[in-house]
Amino acid sequence: MIHNLEHIVECELAIDNSILTLKKIYAEKWTKKRGSSEAEFSGHETKYFINEVPSTKKEYEQKIAGFIDESLFKTITNPLYFNEHLKWQERRTILLSLCEGNMSDVDILGRSPEFLPLLNELNGRTVSEYSKIIKSKQTAINDELKTIPQRIQEARLAIPEWVDDLNEEDKAVIENKITELNDEINVIKNGSGVTEAELELRTLNAKKTQLYGSKCDTSAIDQEMHLVNSNLQKTNFDVDSCRRRIADINKDIEAYEKKADMLRKEWHEVNNKQYTDSGICPTCGQSLPDEQIADAKAKFNIARAERLDEITAQGKQAKANVEDLEKRRLEVASKIDNLQKSADEYTERMKESIEKAKAEFEEFKEKELAELNARIAECEKRMQNGAEDVQVRIYAIQEQIVAEKAKIAEIDKAIAGRDLMLKQKDRIVELEADEKRLALEYGNLDKIAFLIEKFTKFKVDMLSEEINSHFKYAKFKLFDELINGGIAECCEVTFKGVPYSDLNNAARINIGIDIINTLCKLNDKFAPVVVDNAESVTDILPTTSQMICLVVSADDDALRVEKN
Repeated sequence: MIHNLEHIVECELAIDNSILTLKKIYAEKWTKKRGSSEAEFSGHETKYFINEVPSTKKEYEQKIAGFIDESLFKTITNPLYFNEHLKWQERRTILLSLCEGNMSDVDILGRSPEFLPLLNELNGRTVSEYSKIIKSKQTAINDELKTIPQRIQEARLAIPEWVDDLNEEDKAVIENKITELNDEINVIKNGSGVTEAELELRTLNAKKTQLYGSKCDTSAIDQEMHLVNSNLQKTNFDVDSCRRRIADINKDIEAYEKKADMLRKEWHEVNNKQYTDSGICPTCGQSLPDEQIADAKAKFNIARAERLDEITAQGKQAKANVEDLEKRRLEVASKIDNLQKSADEYTERMKESIEKAKAEFEEFKEKELAELNARIAECEKRMQNGAEDVQVRIYAIQEQIVAEKAKIAEIDKAIAGRDLMLKQKDRIVELEADEKRLALEYGNLDKIAFLIEKFTKFKVDMLSEEINSHFKYAKFKLFDELINGGIAECCEVTFKGVPYSDLNNAARINIGIDIINTLCKLNDKFAPVVVDNAESVTDILPTTSQMICLVVSADDDALRVEKN
């Protein structure tokens, strides 16, 4: 491999009656590292020049972009670039740009009264955007229409197969009869020979229930409890305050201890630091004089000693601060112990007072319950003799009430079935109305979709005619008509009806020159056109741009340049 060879590319351009020279040099990069006598290969670099002036890559690219776009330059200098190197979407974008400003959707819609309804619905949107809205609405409606038959069937299946004939007045008659039977039970209970004993028993049981639910009367000790609670709250507040203070002190101690650890670490690092200068001048690479080296070492030692003294002083201060904080922490802790002791005393006093009141109340309640239980037992004994006949009569009436309630349950079941039937029938009517409404709405949207499709075909014809009018030989197919009647975007160039892919090399070159002539004229940019394999073209189309033809000649052994 031969090193240190430079690859140079240079061109001279005539732009607006002035000469512009552009040059790039691709070369190896060799670097001599410090302490090494030989340079080492470290990669490649590209140097840029504008009119022989060294420039950066950014300046170089900005200079070129200042007079022509790179993609446009490739397109108007190579007859094959547009059709063989650009994607069809990129070719289509370039062609449609020829119609910008005079072929908008609004302009095209205004050319035919048939499209006025569509124009009124756009509201600032393009036809393509409005078409997406229509398709989205149609999809949503279609999805909902698909579910309606199933929902109607579900509603029909939910209708009860048979509903009893019923008369809601019968329910009121039965309810009145149940009320009369309950009144008869009450009459039997109140009119028996055990009424007096029963009333007394009810009164005694009520007193017993009331006694069970009664609570200890602590009103006598409320005033003392209020005072104790007040003192306890104040004590607890003081304890919390002291604990927060200890937490703050602990944070301060931790901070000073960390600082002391950092200072000790720094002291050892500084103390262990040694003078490490190599004694070599960084500029010329020669050894420094001994006096200068000795002076540098002395300055280093003095600076290290001064820093060690500073660290020592700061460490002593941090230690003194920690000792002071620990002393204050002990004082606060002692105060917390005293406060906690007082709080415990307050709590014990409250507990003793409450326990004493509860014990006295339980003793009283136990005595009262014993007296009530004795009187209740006496009443129950008096009632037992006359209660058996009454219970038999009451039980027979209660059986009649159960039978009447069963009749009401059957009536309620029939009413529920009737209500469900009516509800489901109303639901079916509602769903059928929704189905008709959605079908009508879908039909209206379908009309708009058809109008959009008709407009799209109309626009396709206009765009194709407008674009093709800019070219002498090349004709472009911008849309494919699908089997279902729709259209799909494309971009295919033809010449006399023959697709570009089926053209011979000469026809492809001339078609490319025809495209270059149009793009140069519309962009007002002209550059040399390079025609490769020009020997295959017998009649090259004329162009305003400079043309460079590359011809294969069997009679020539070396490159020969001719000017016409």
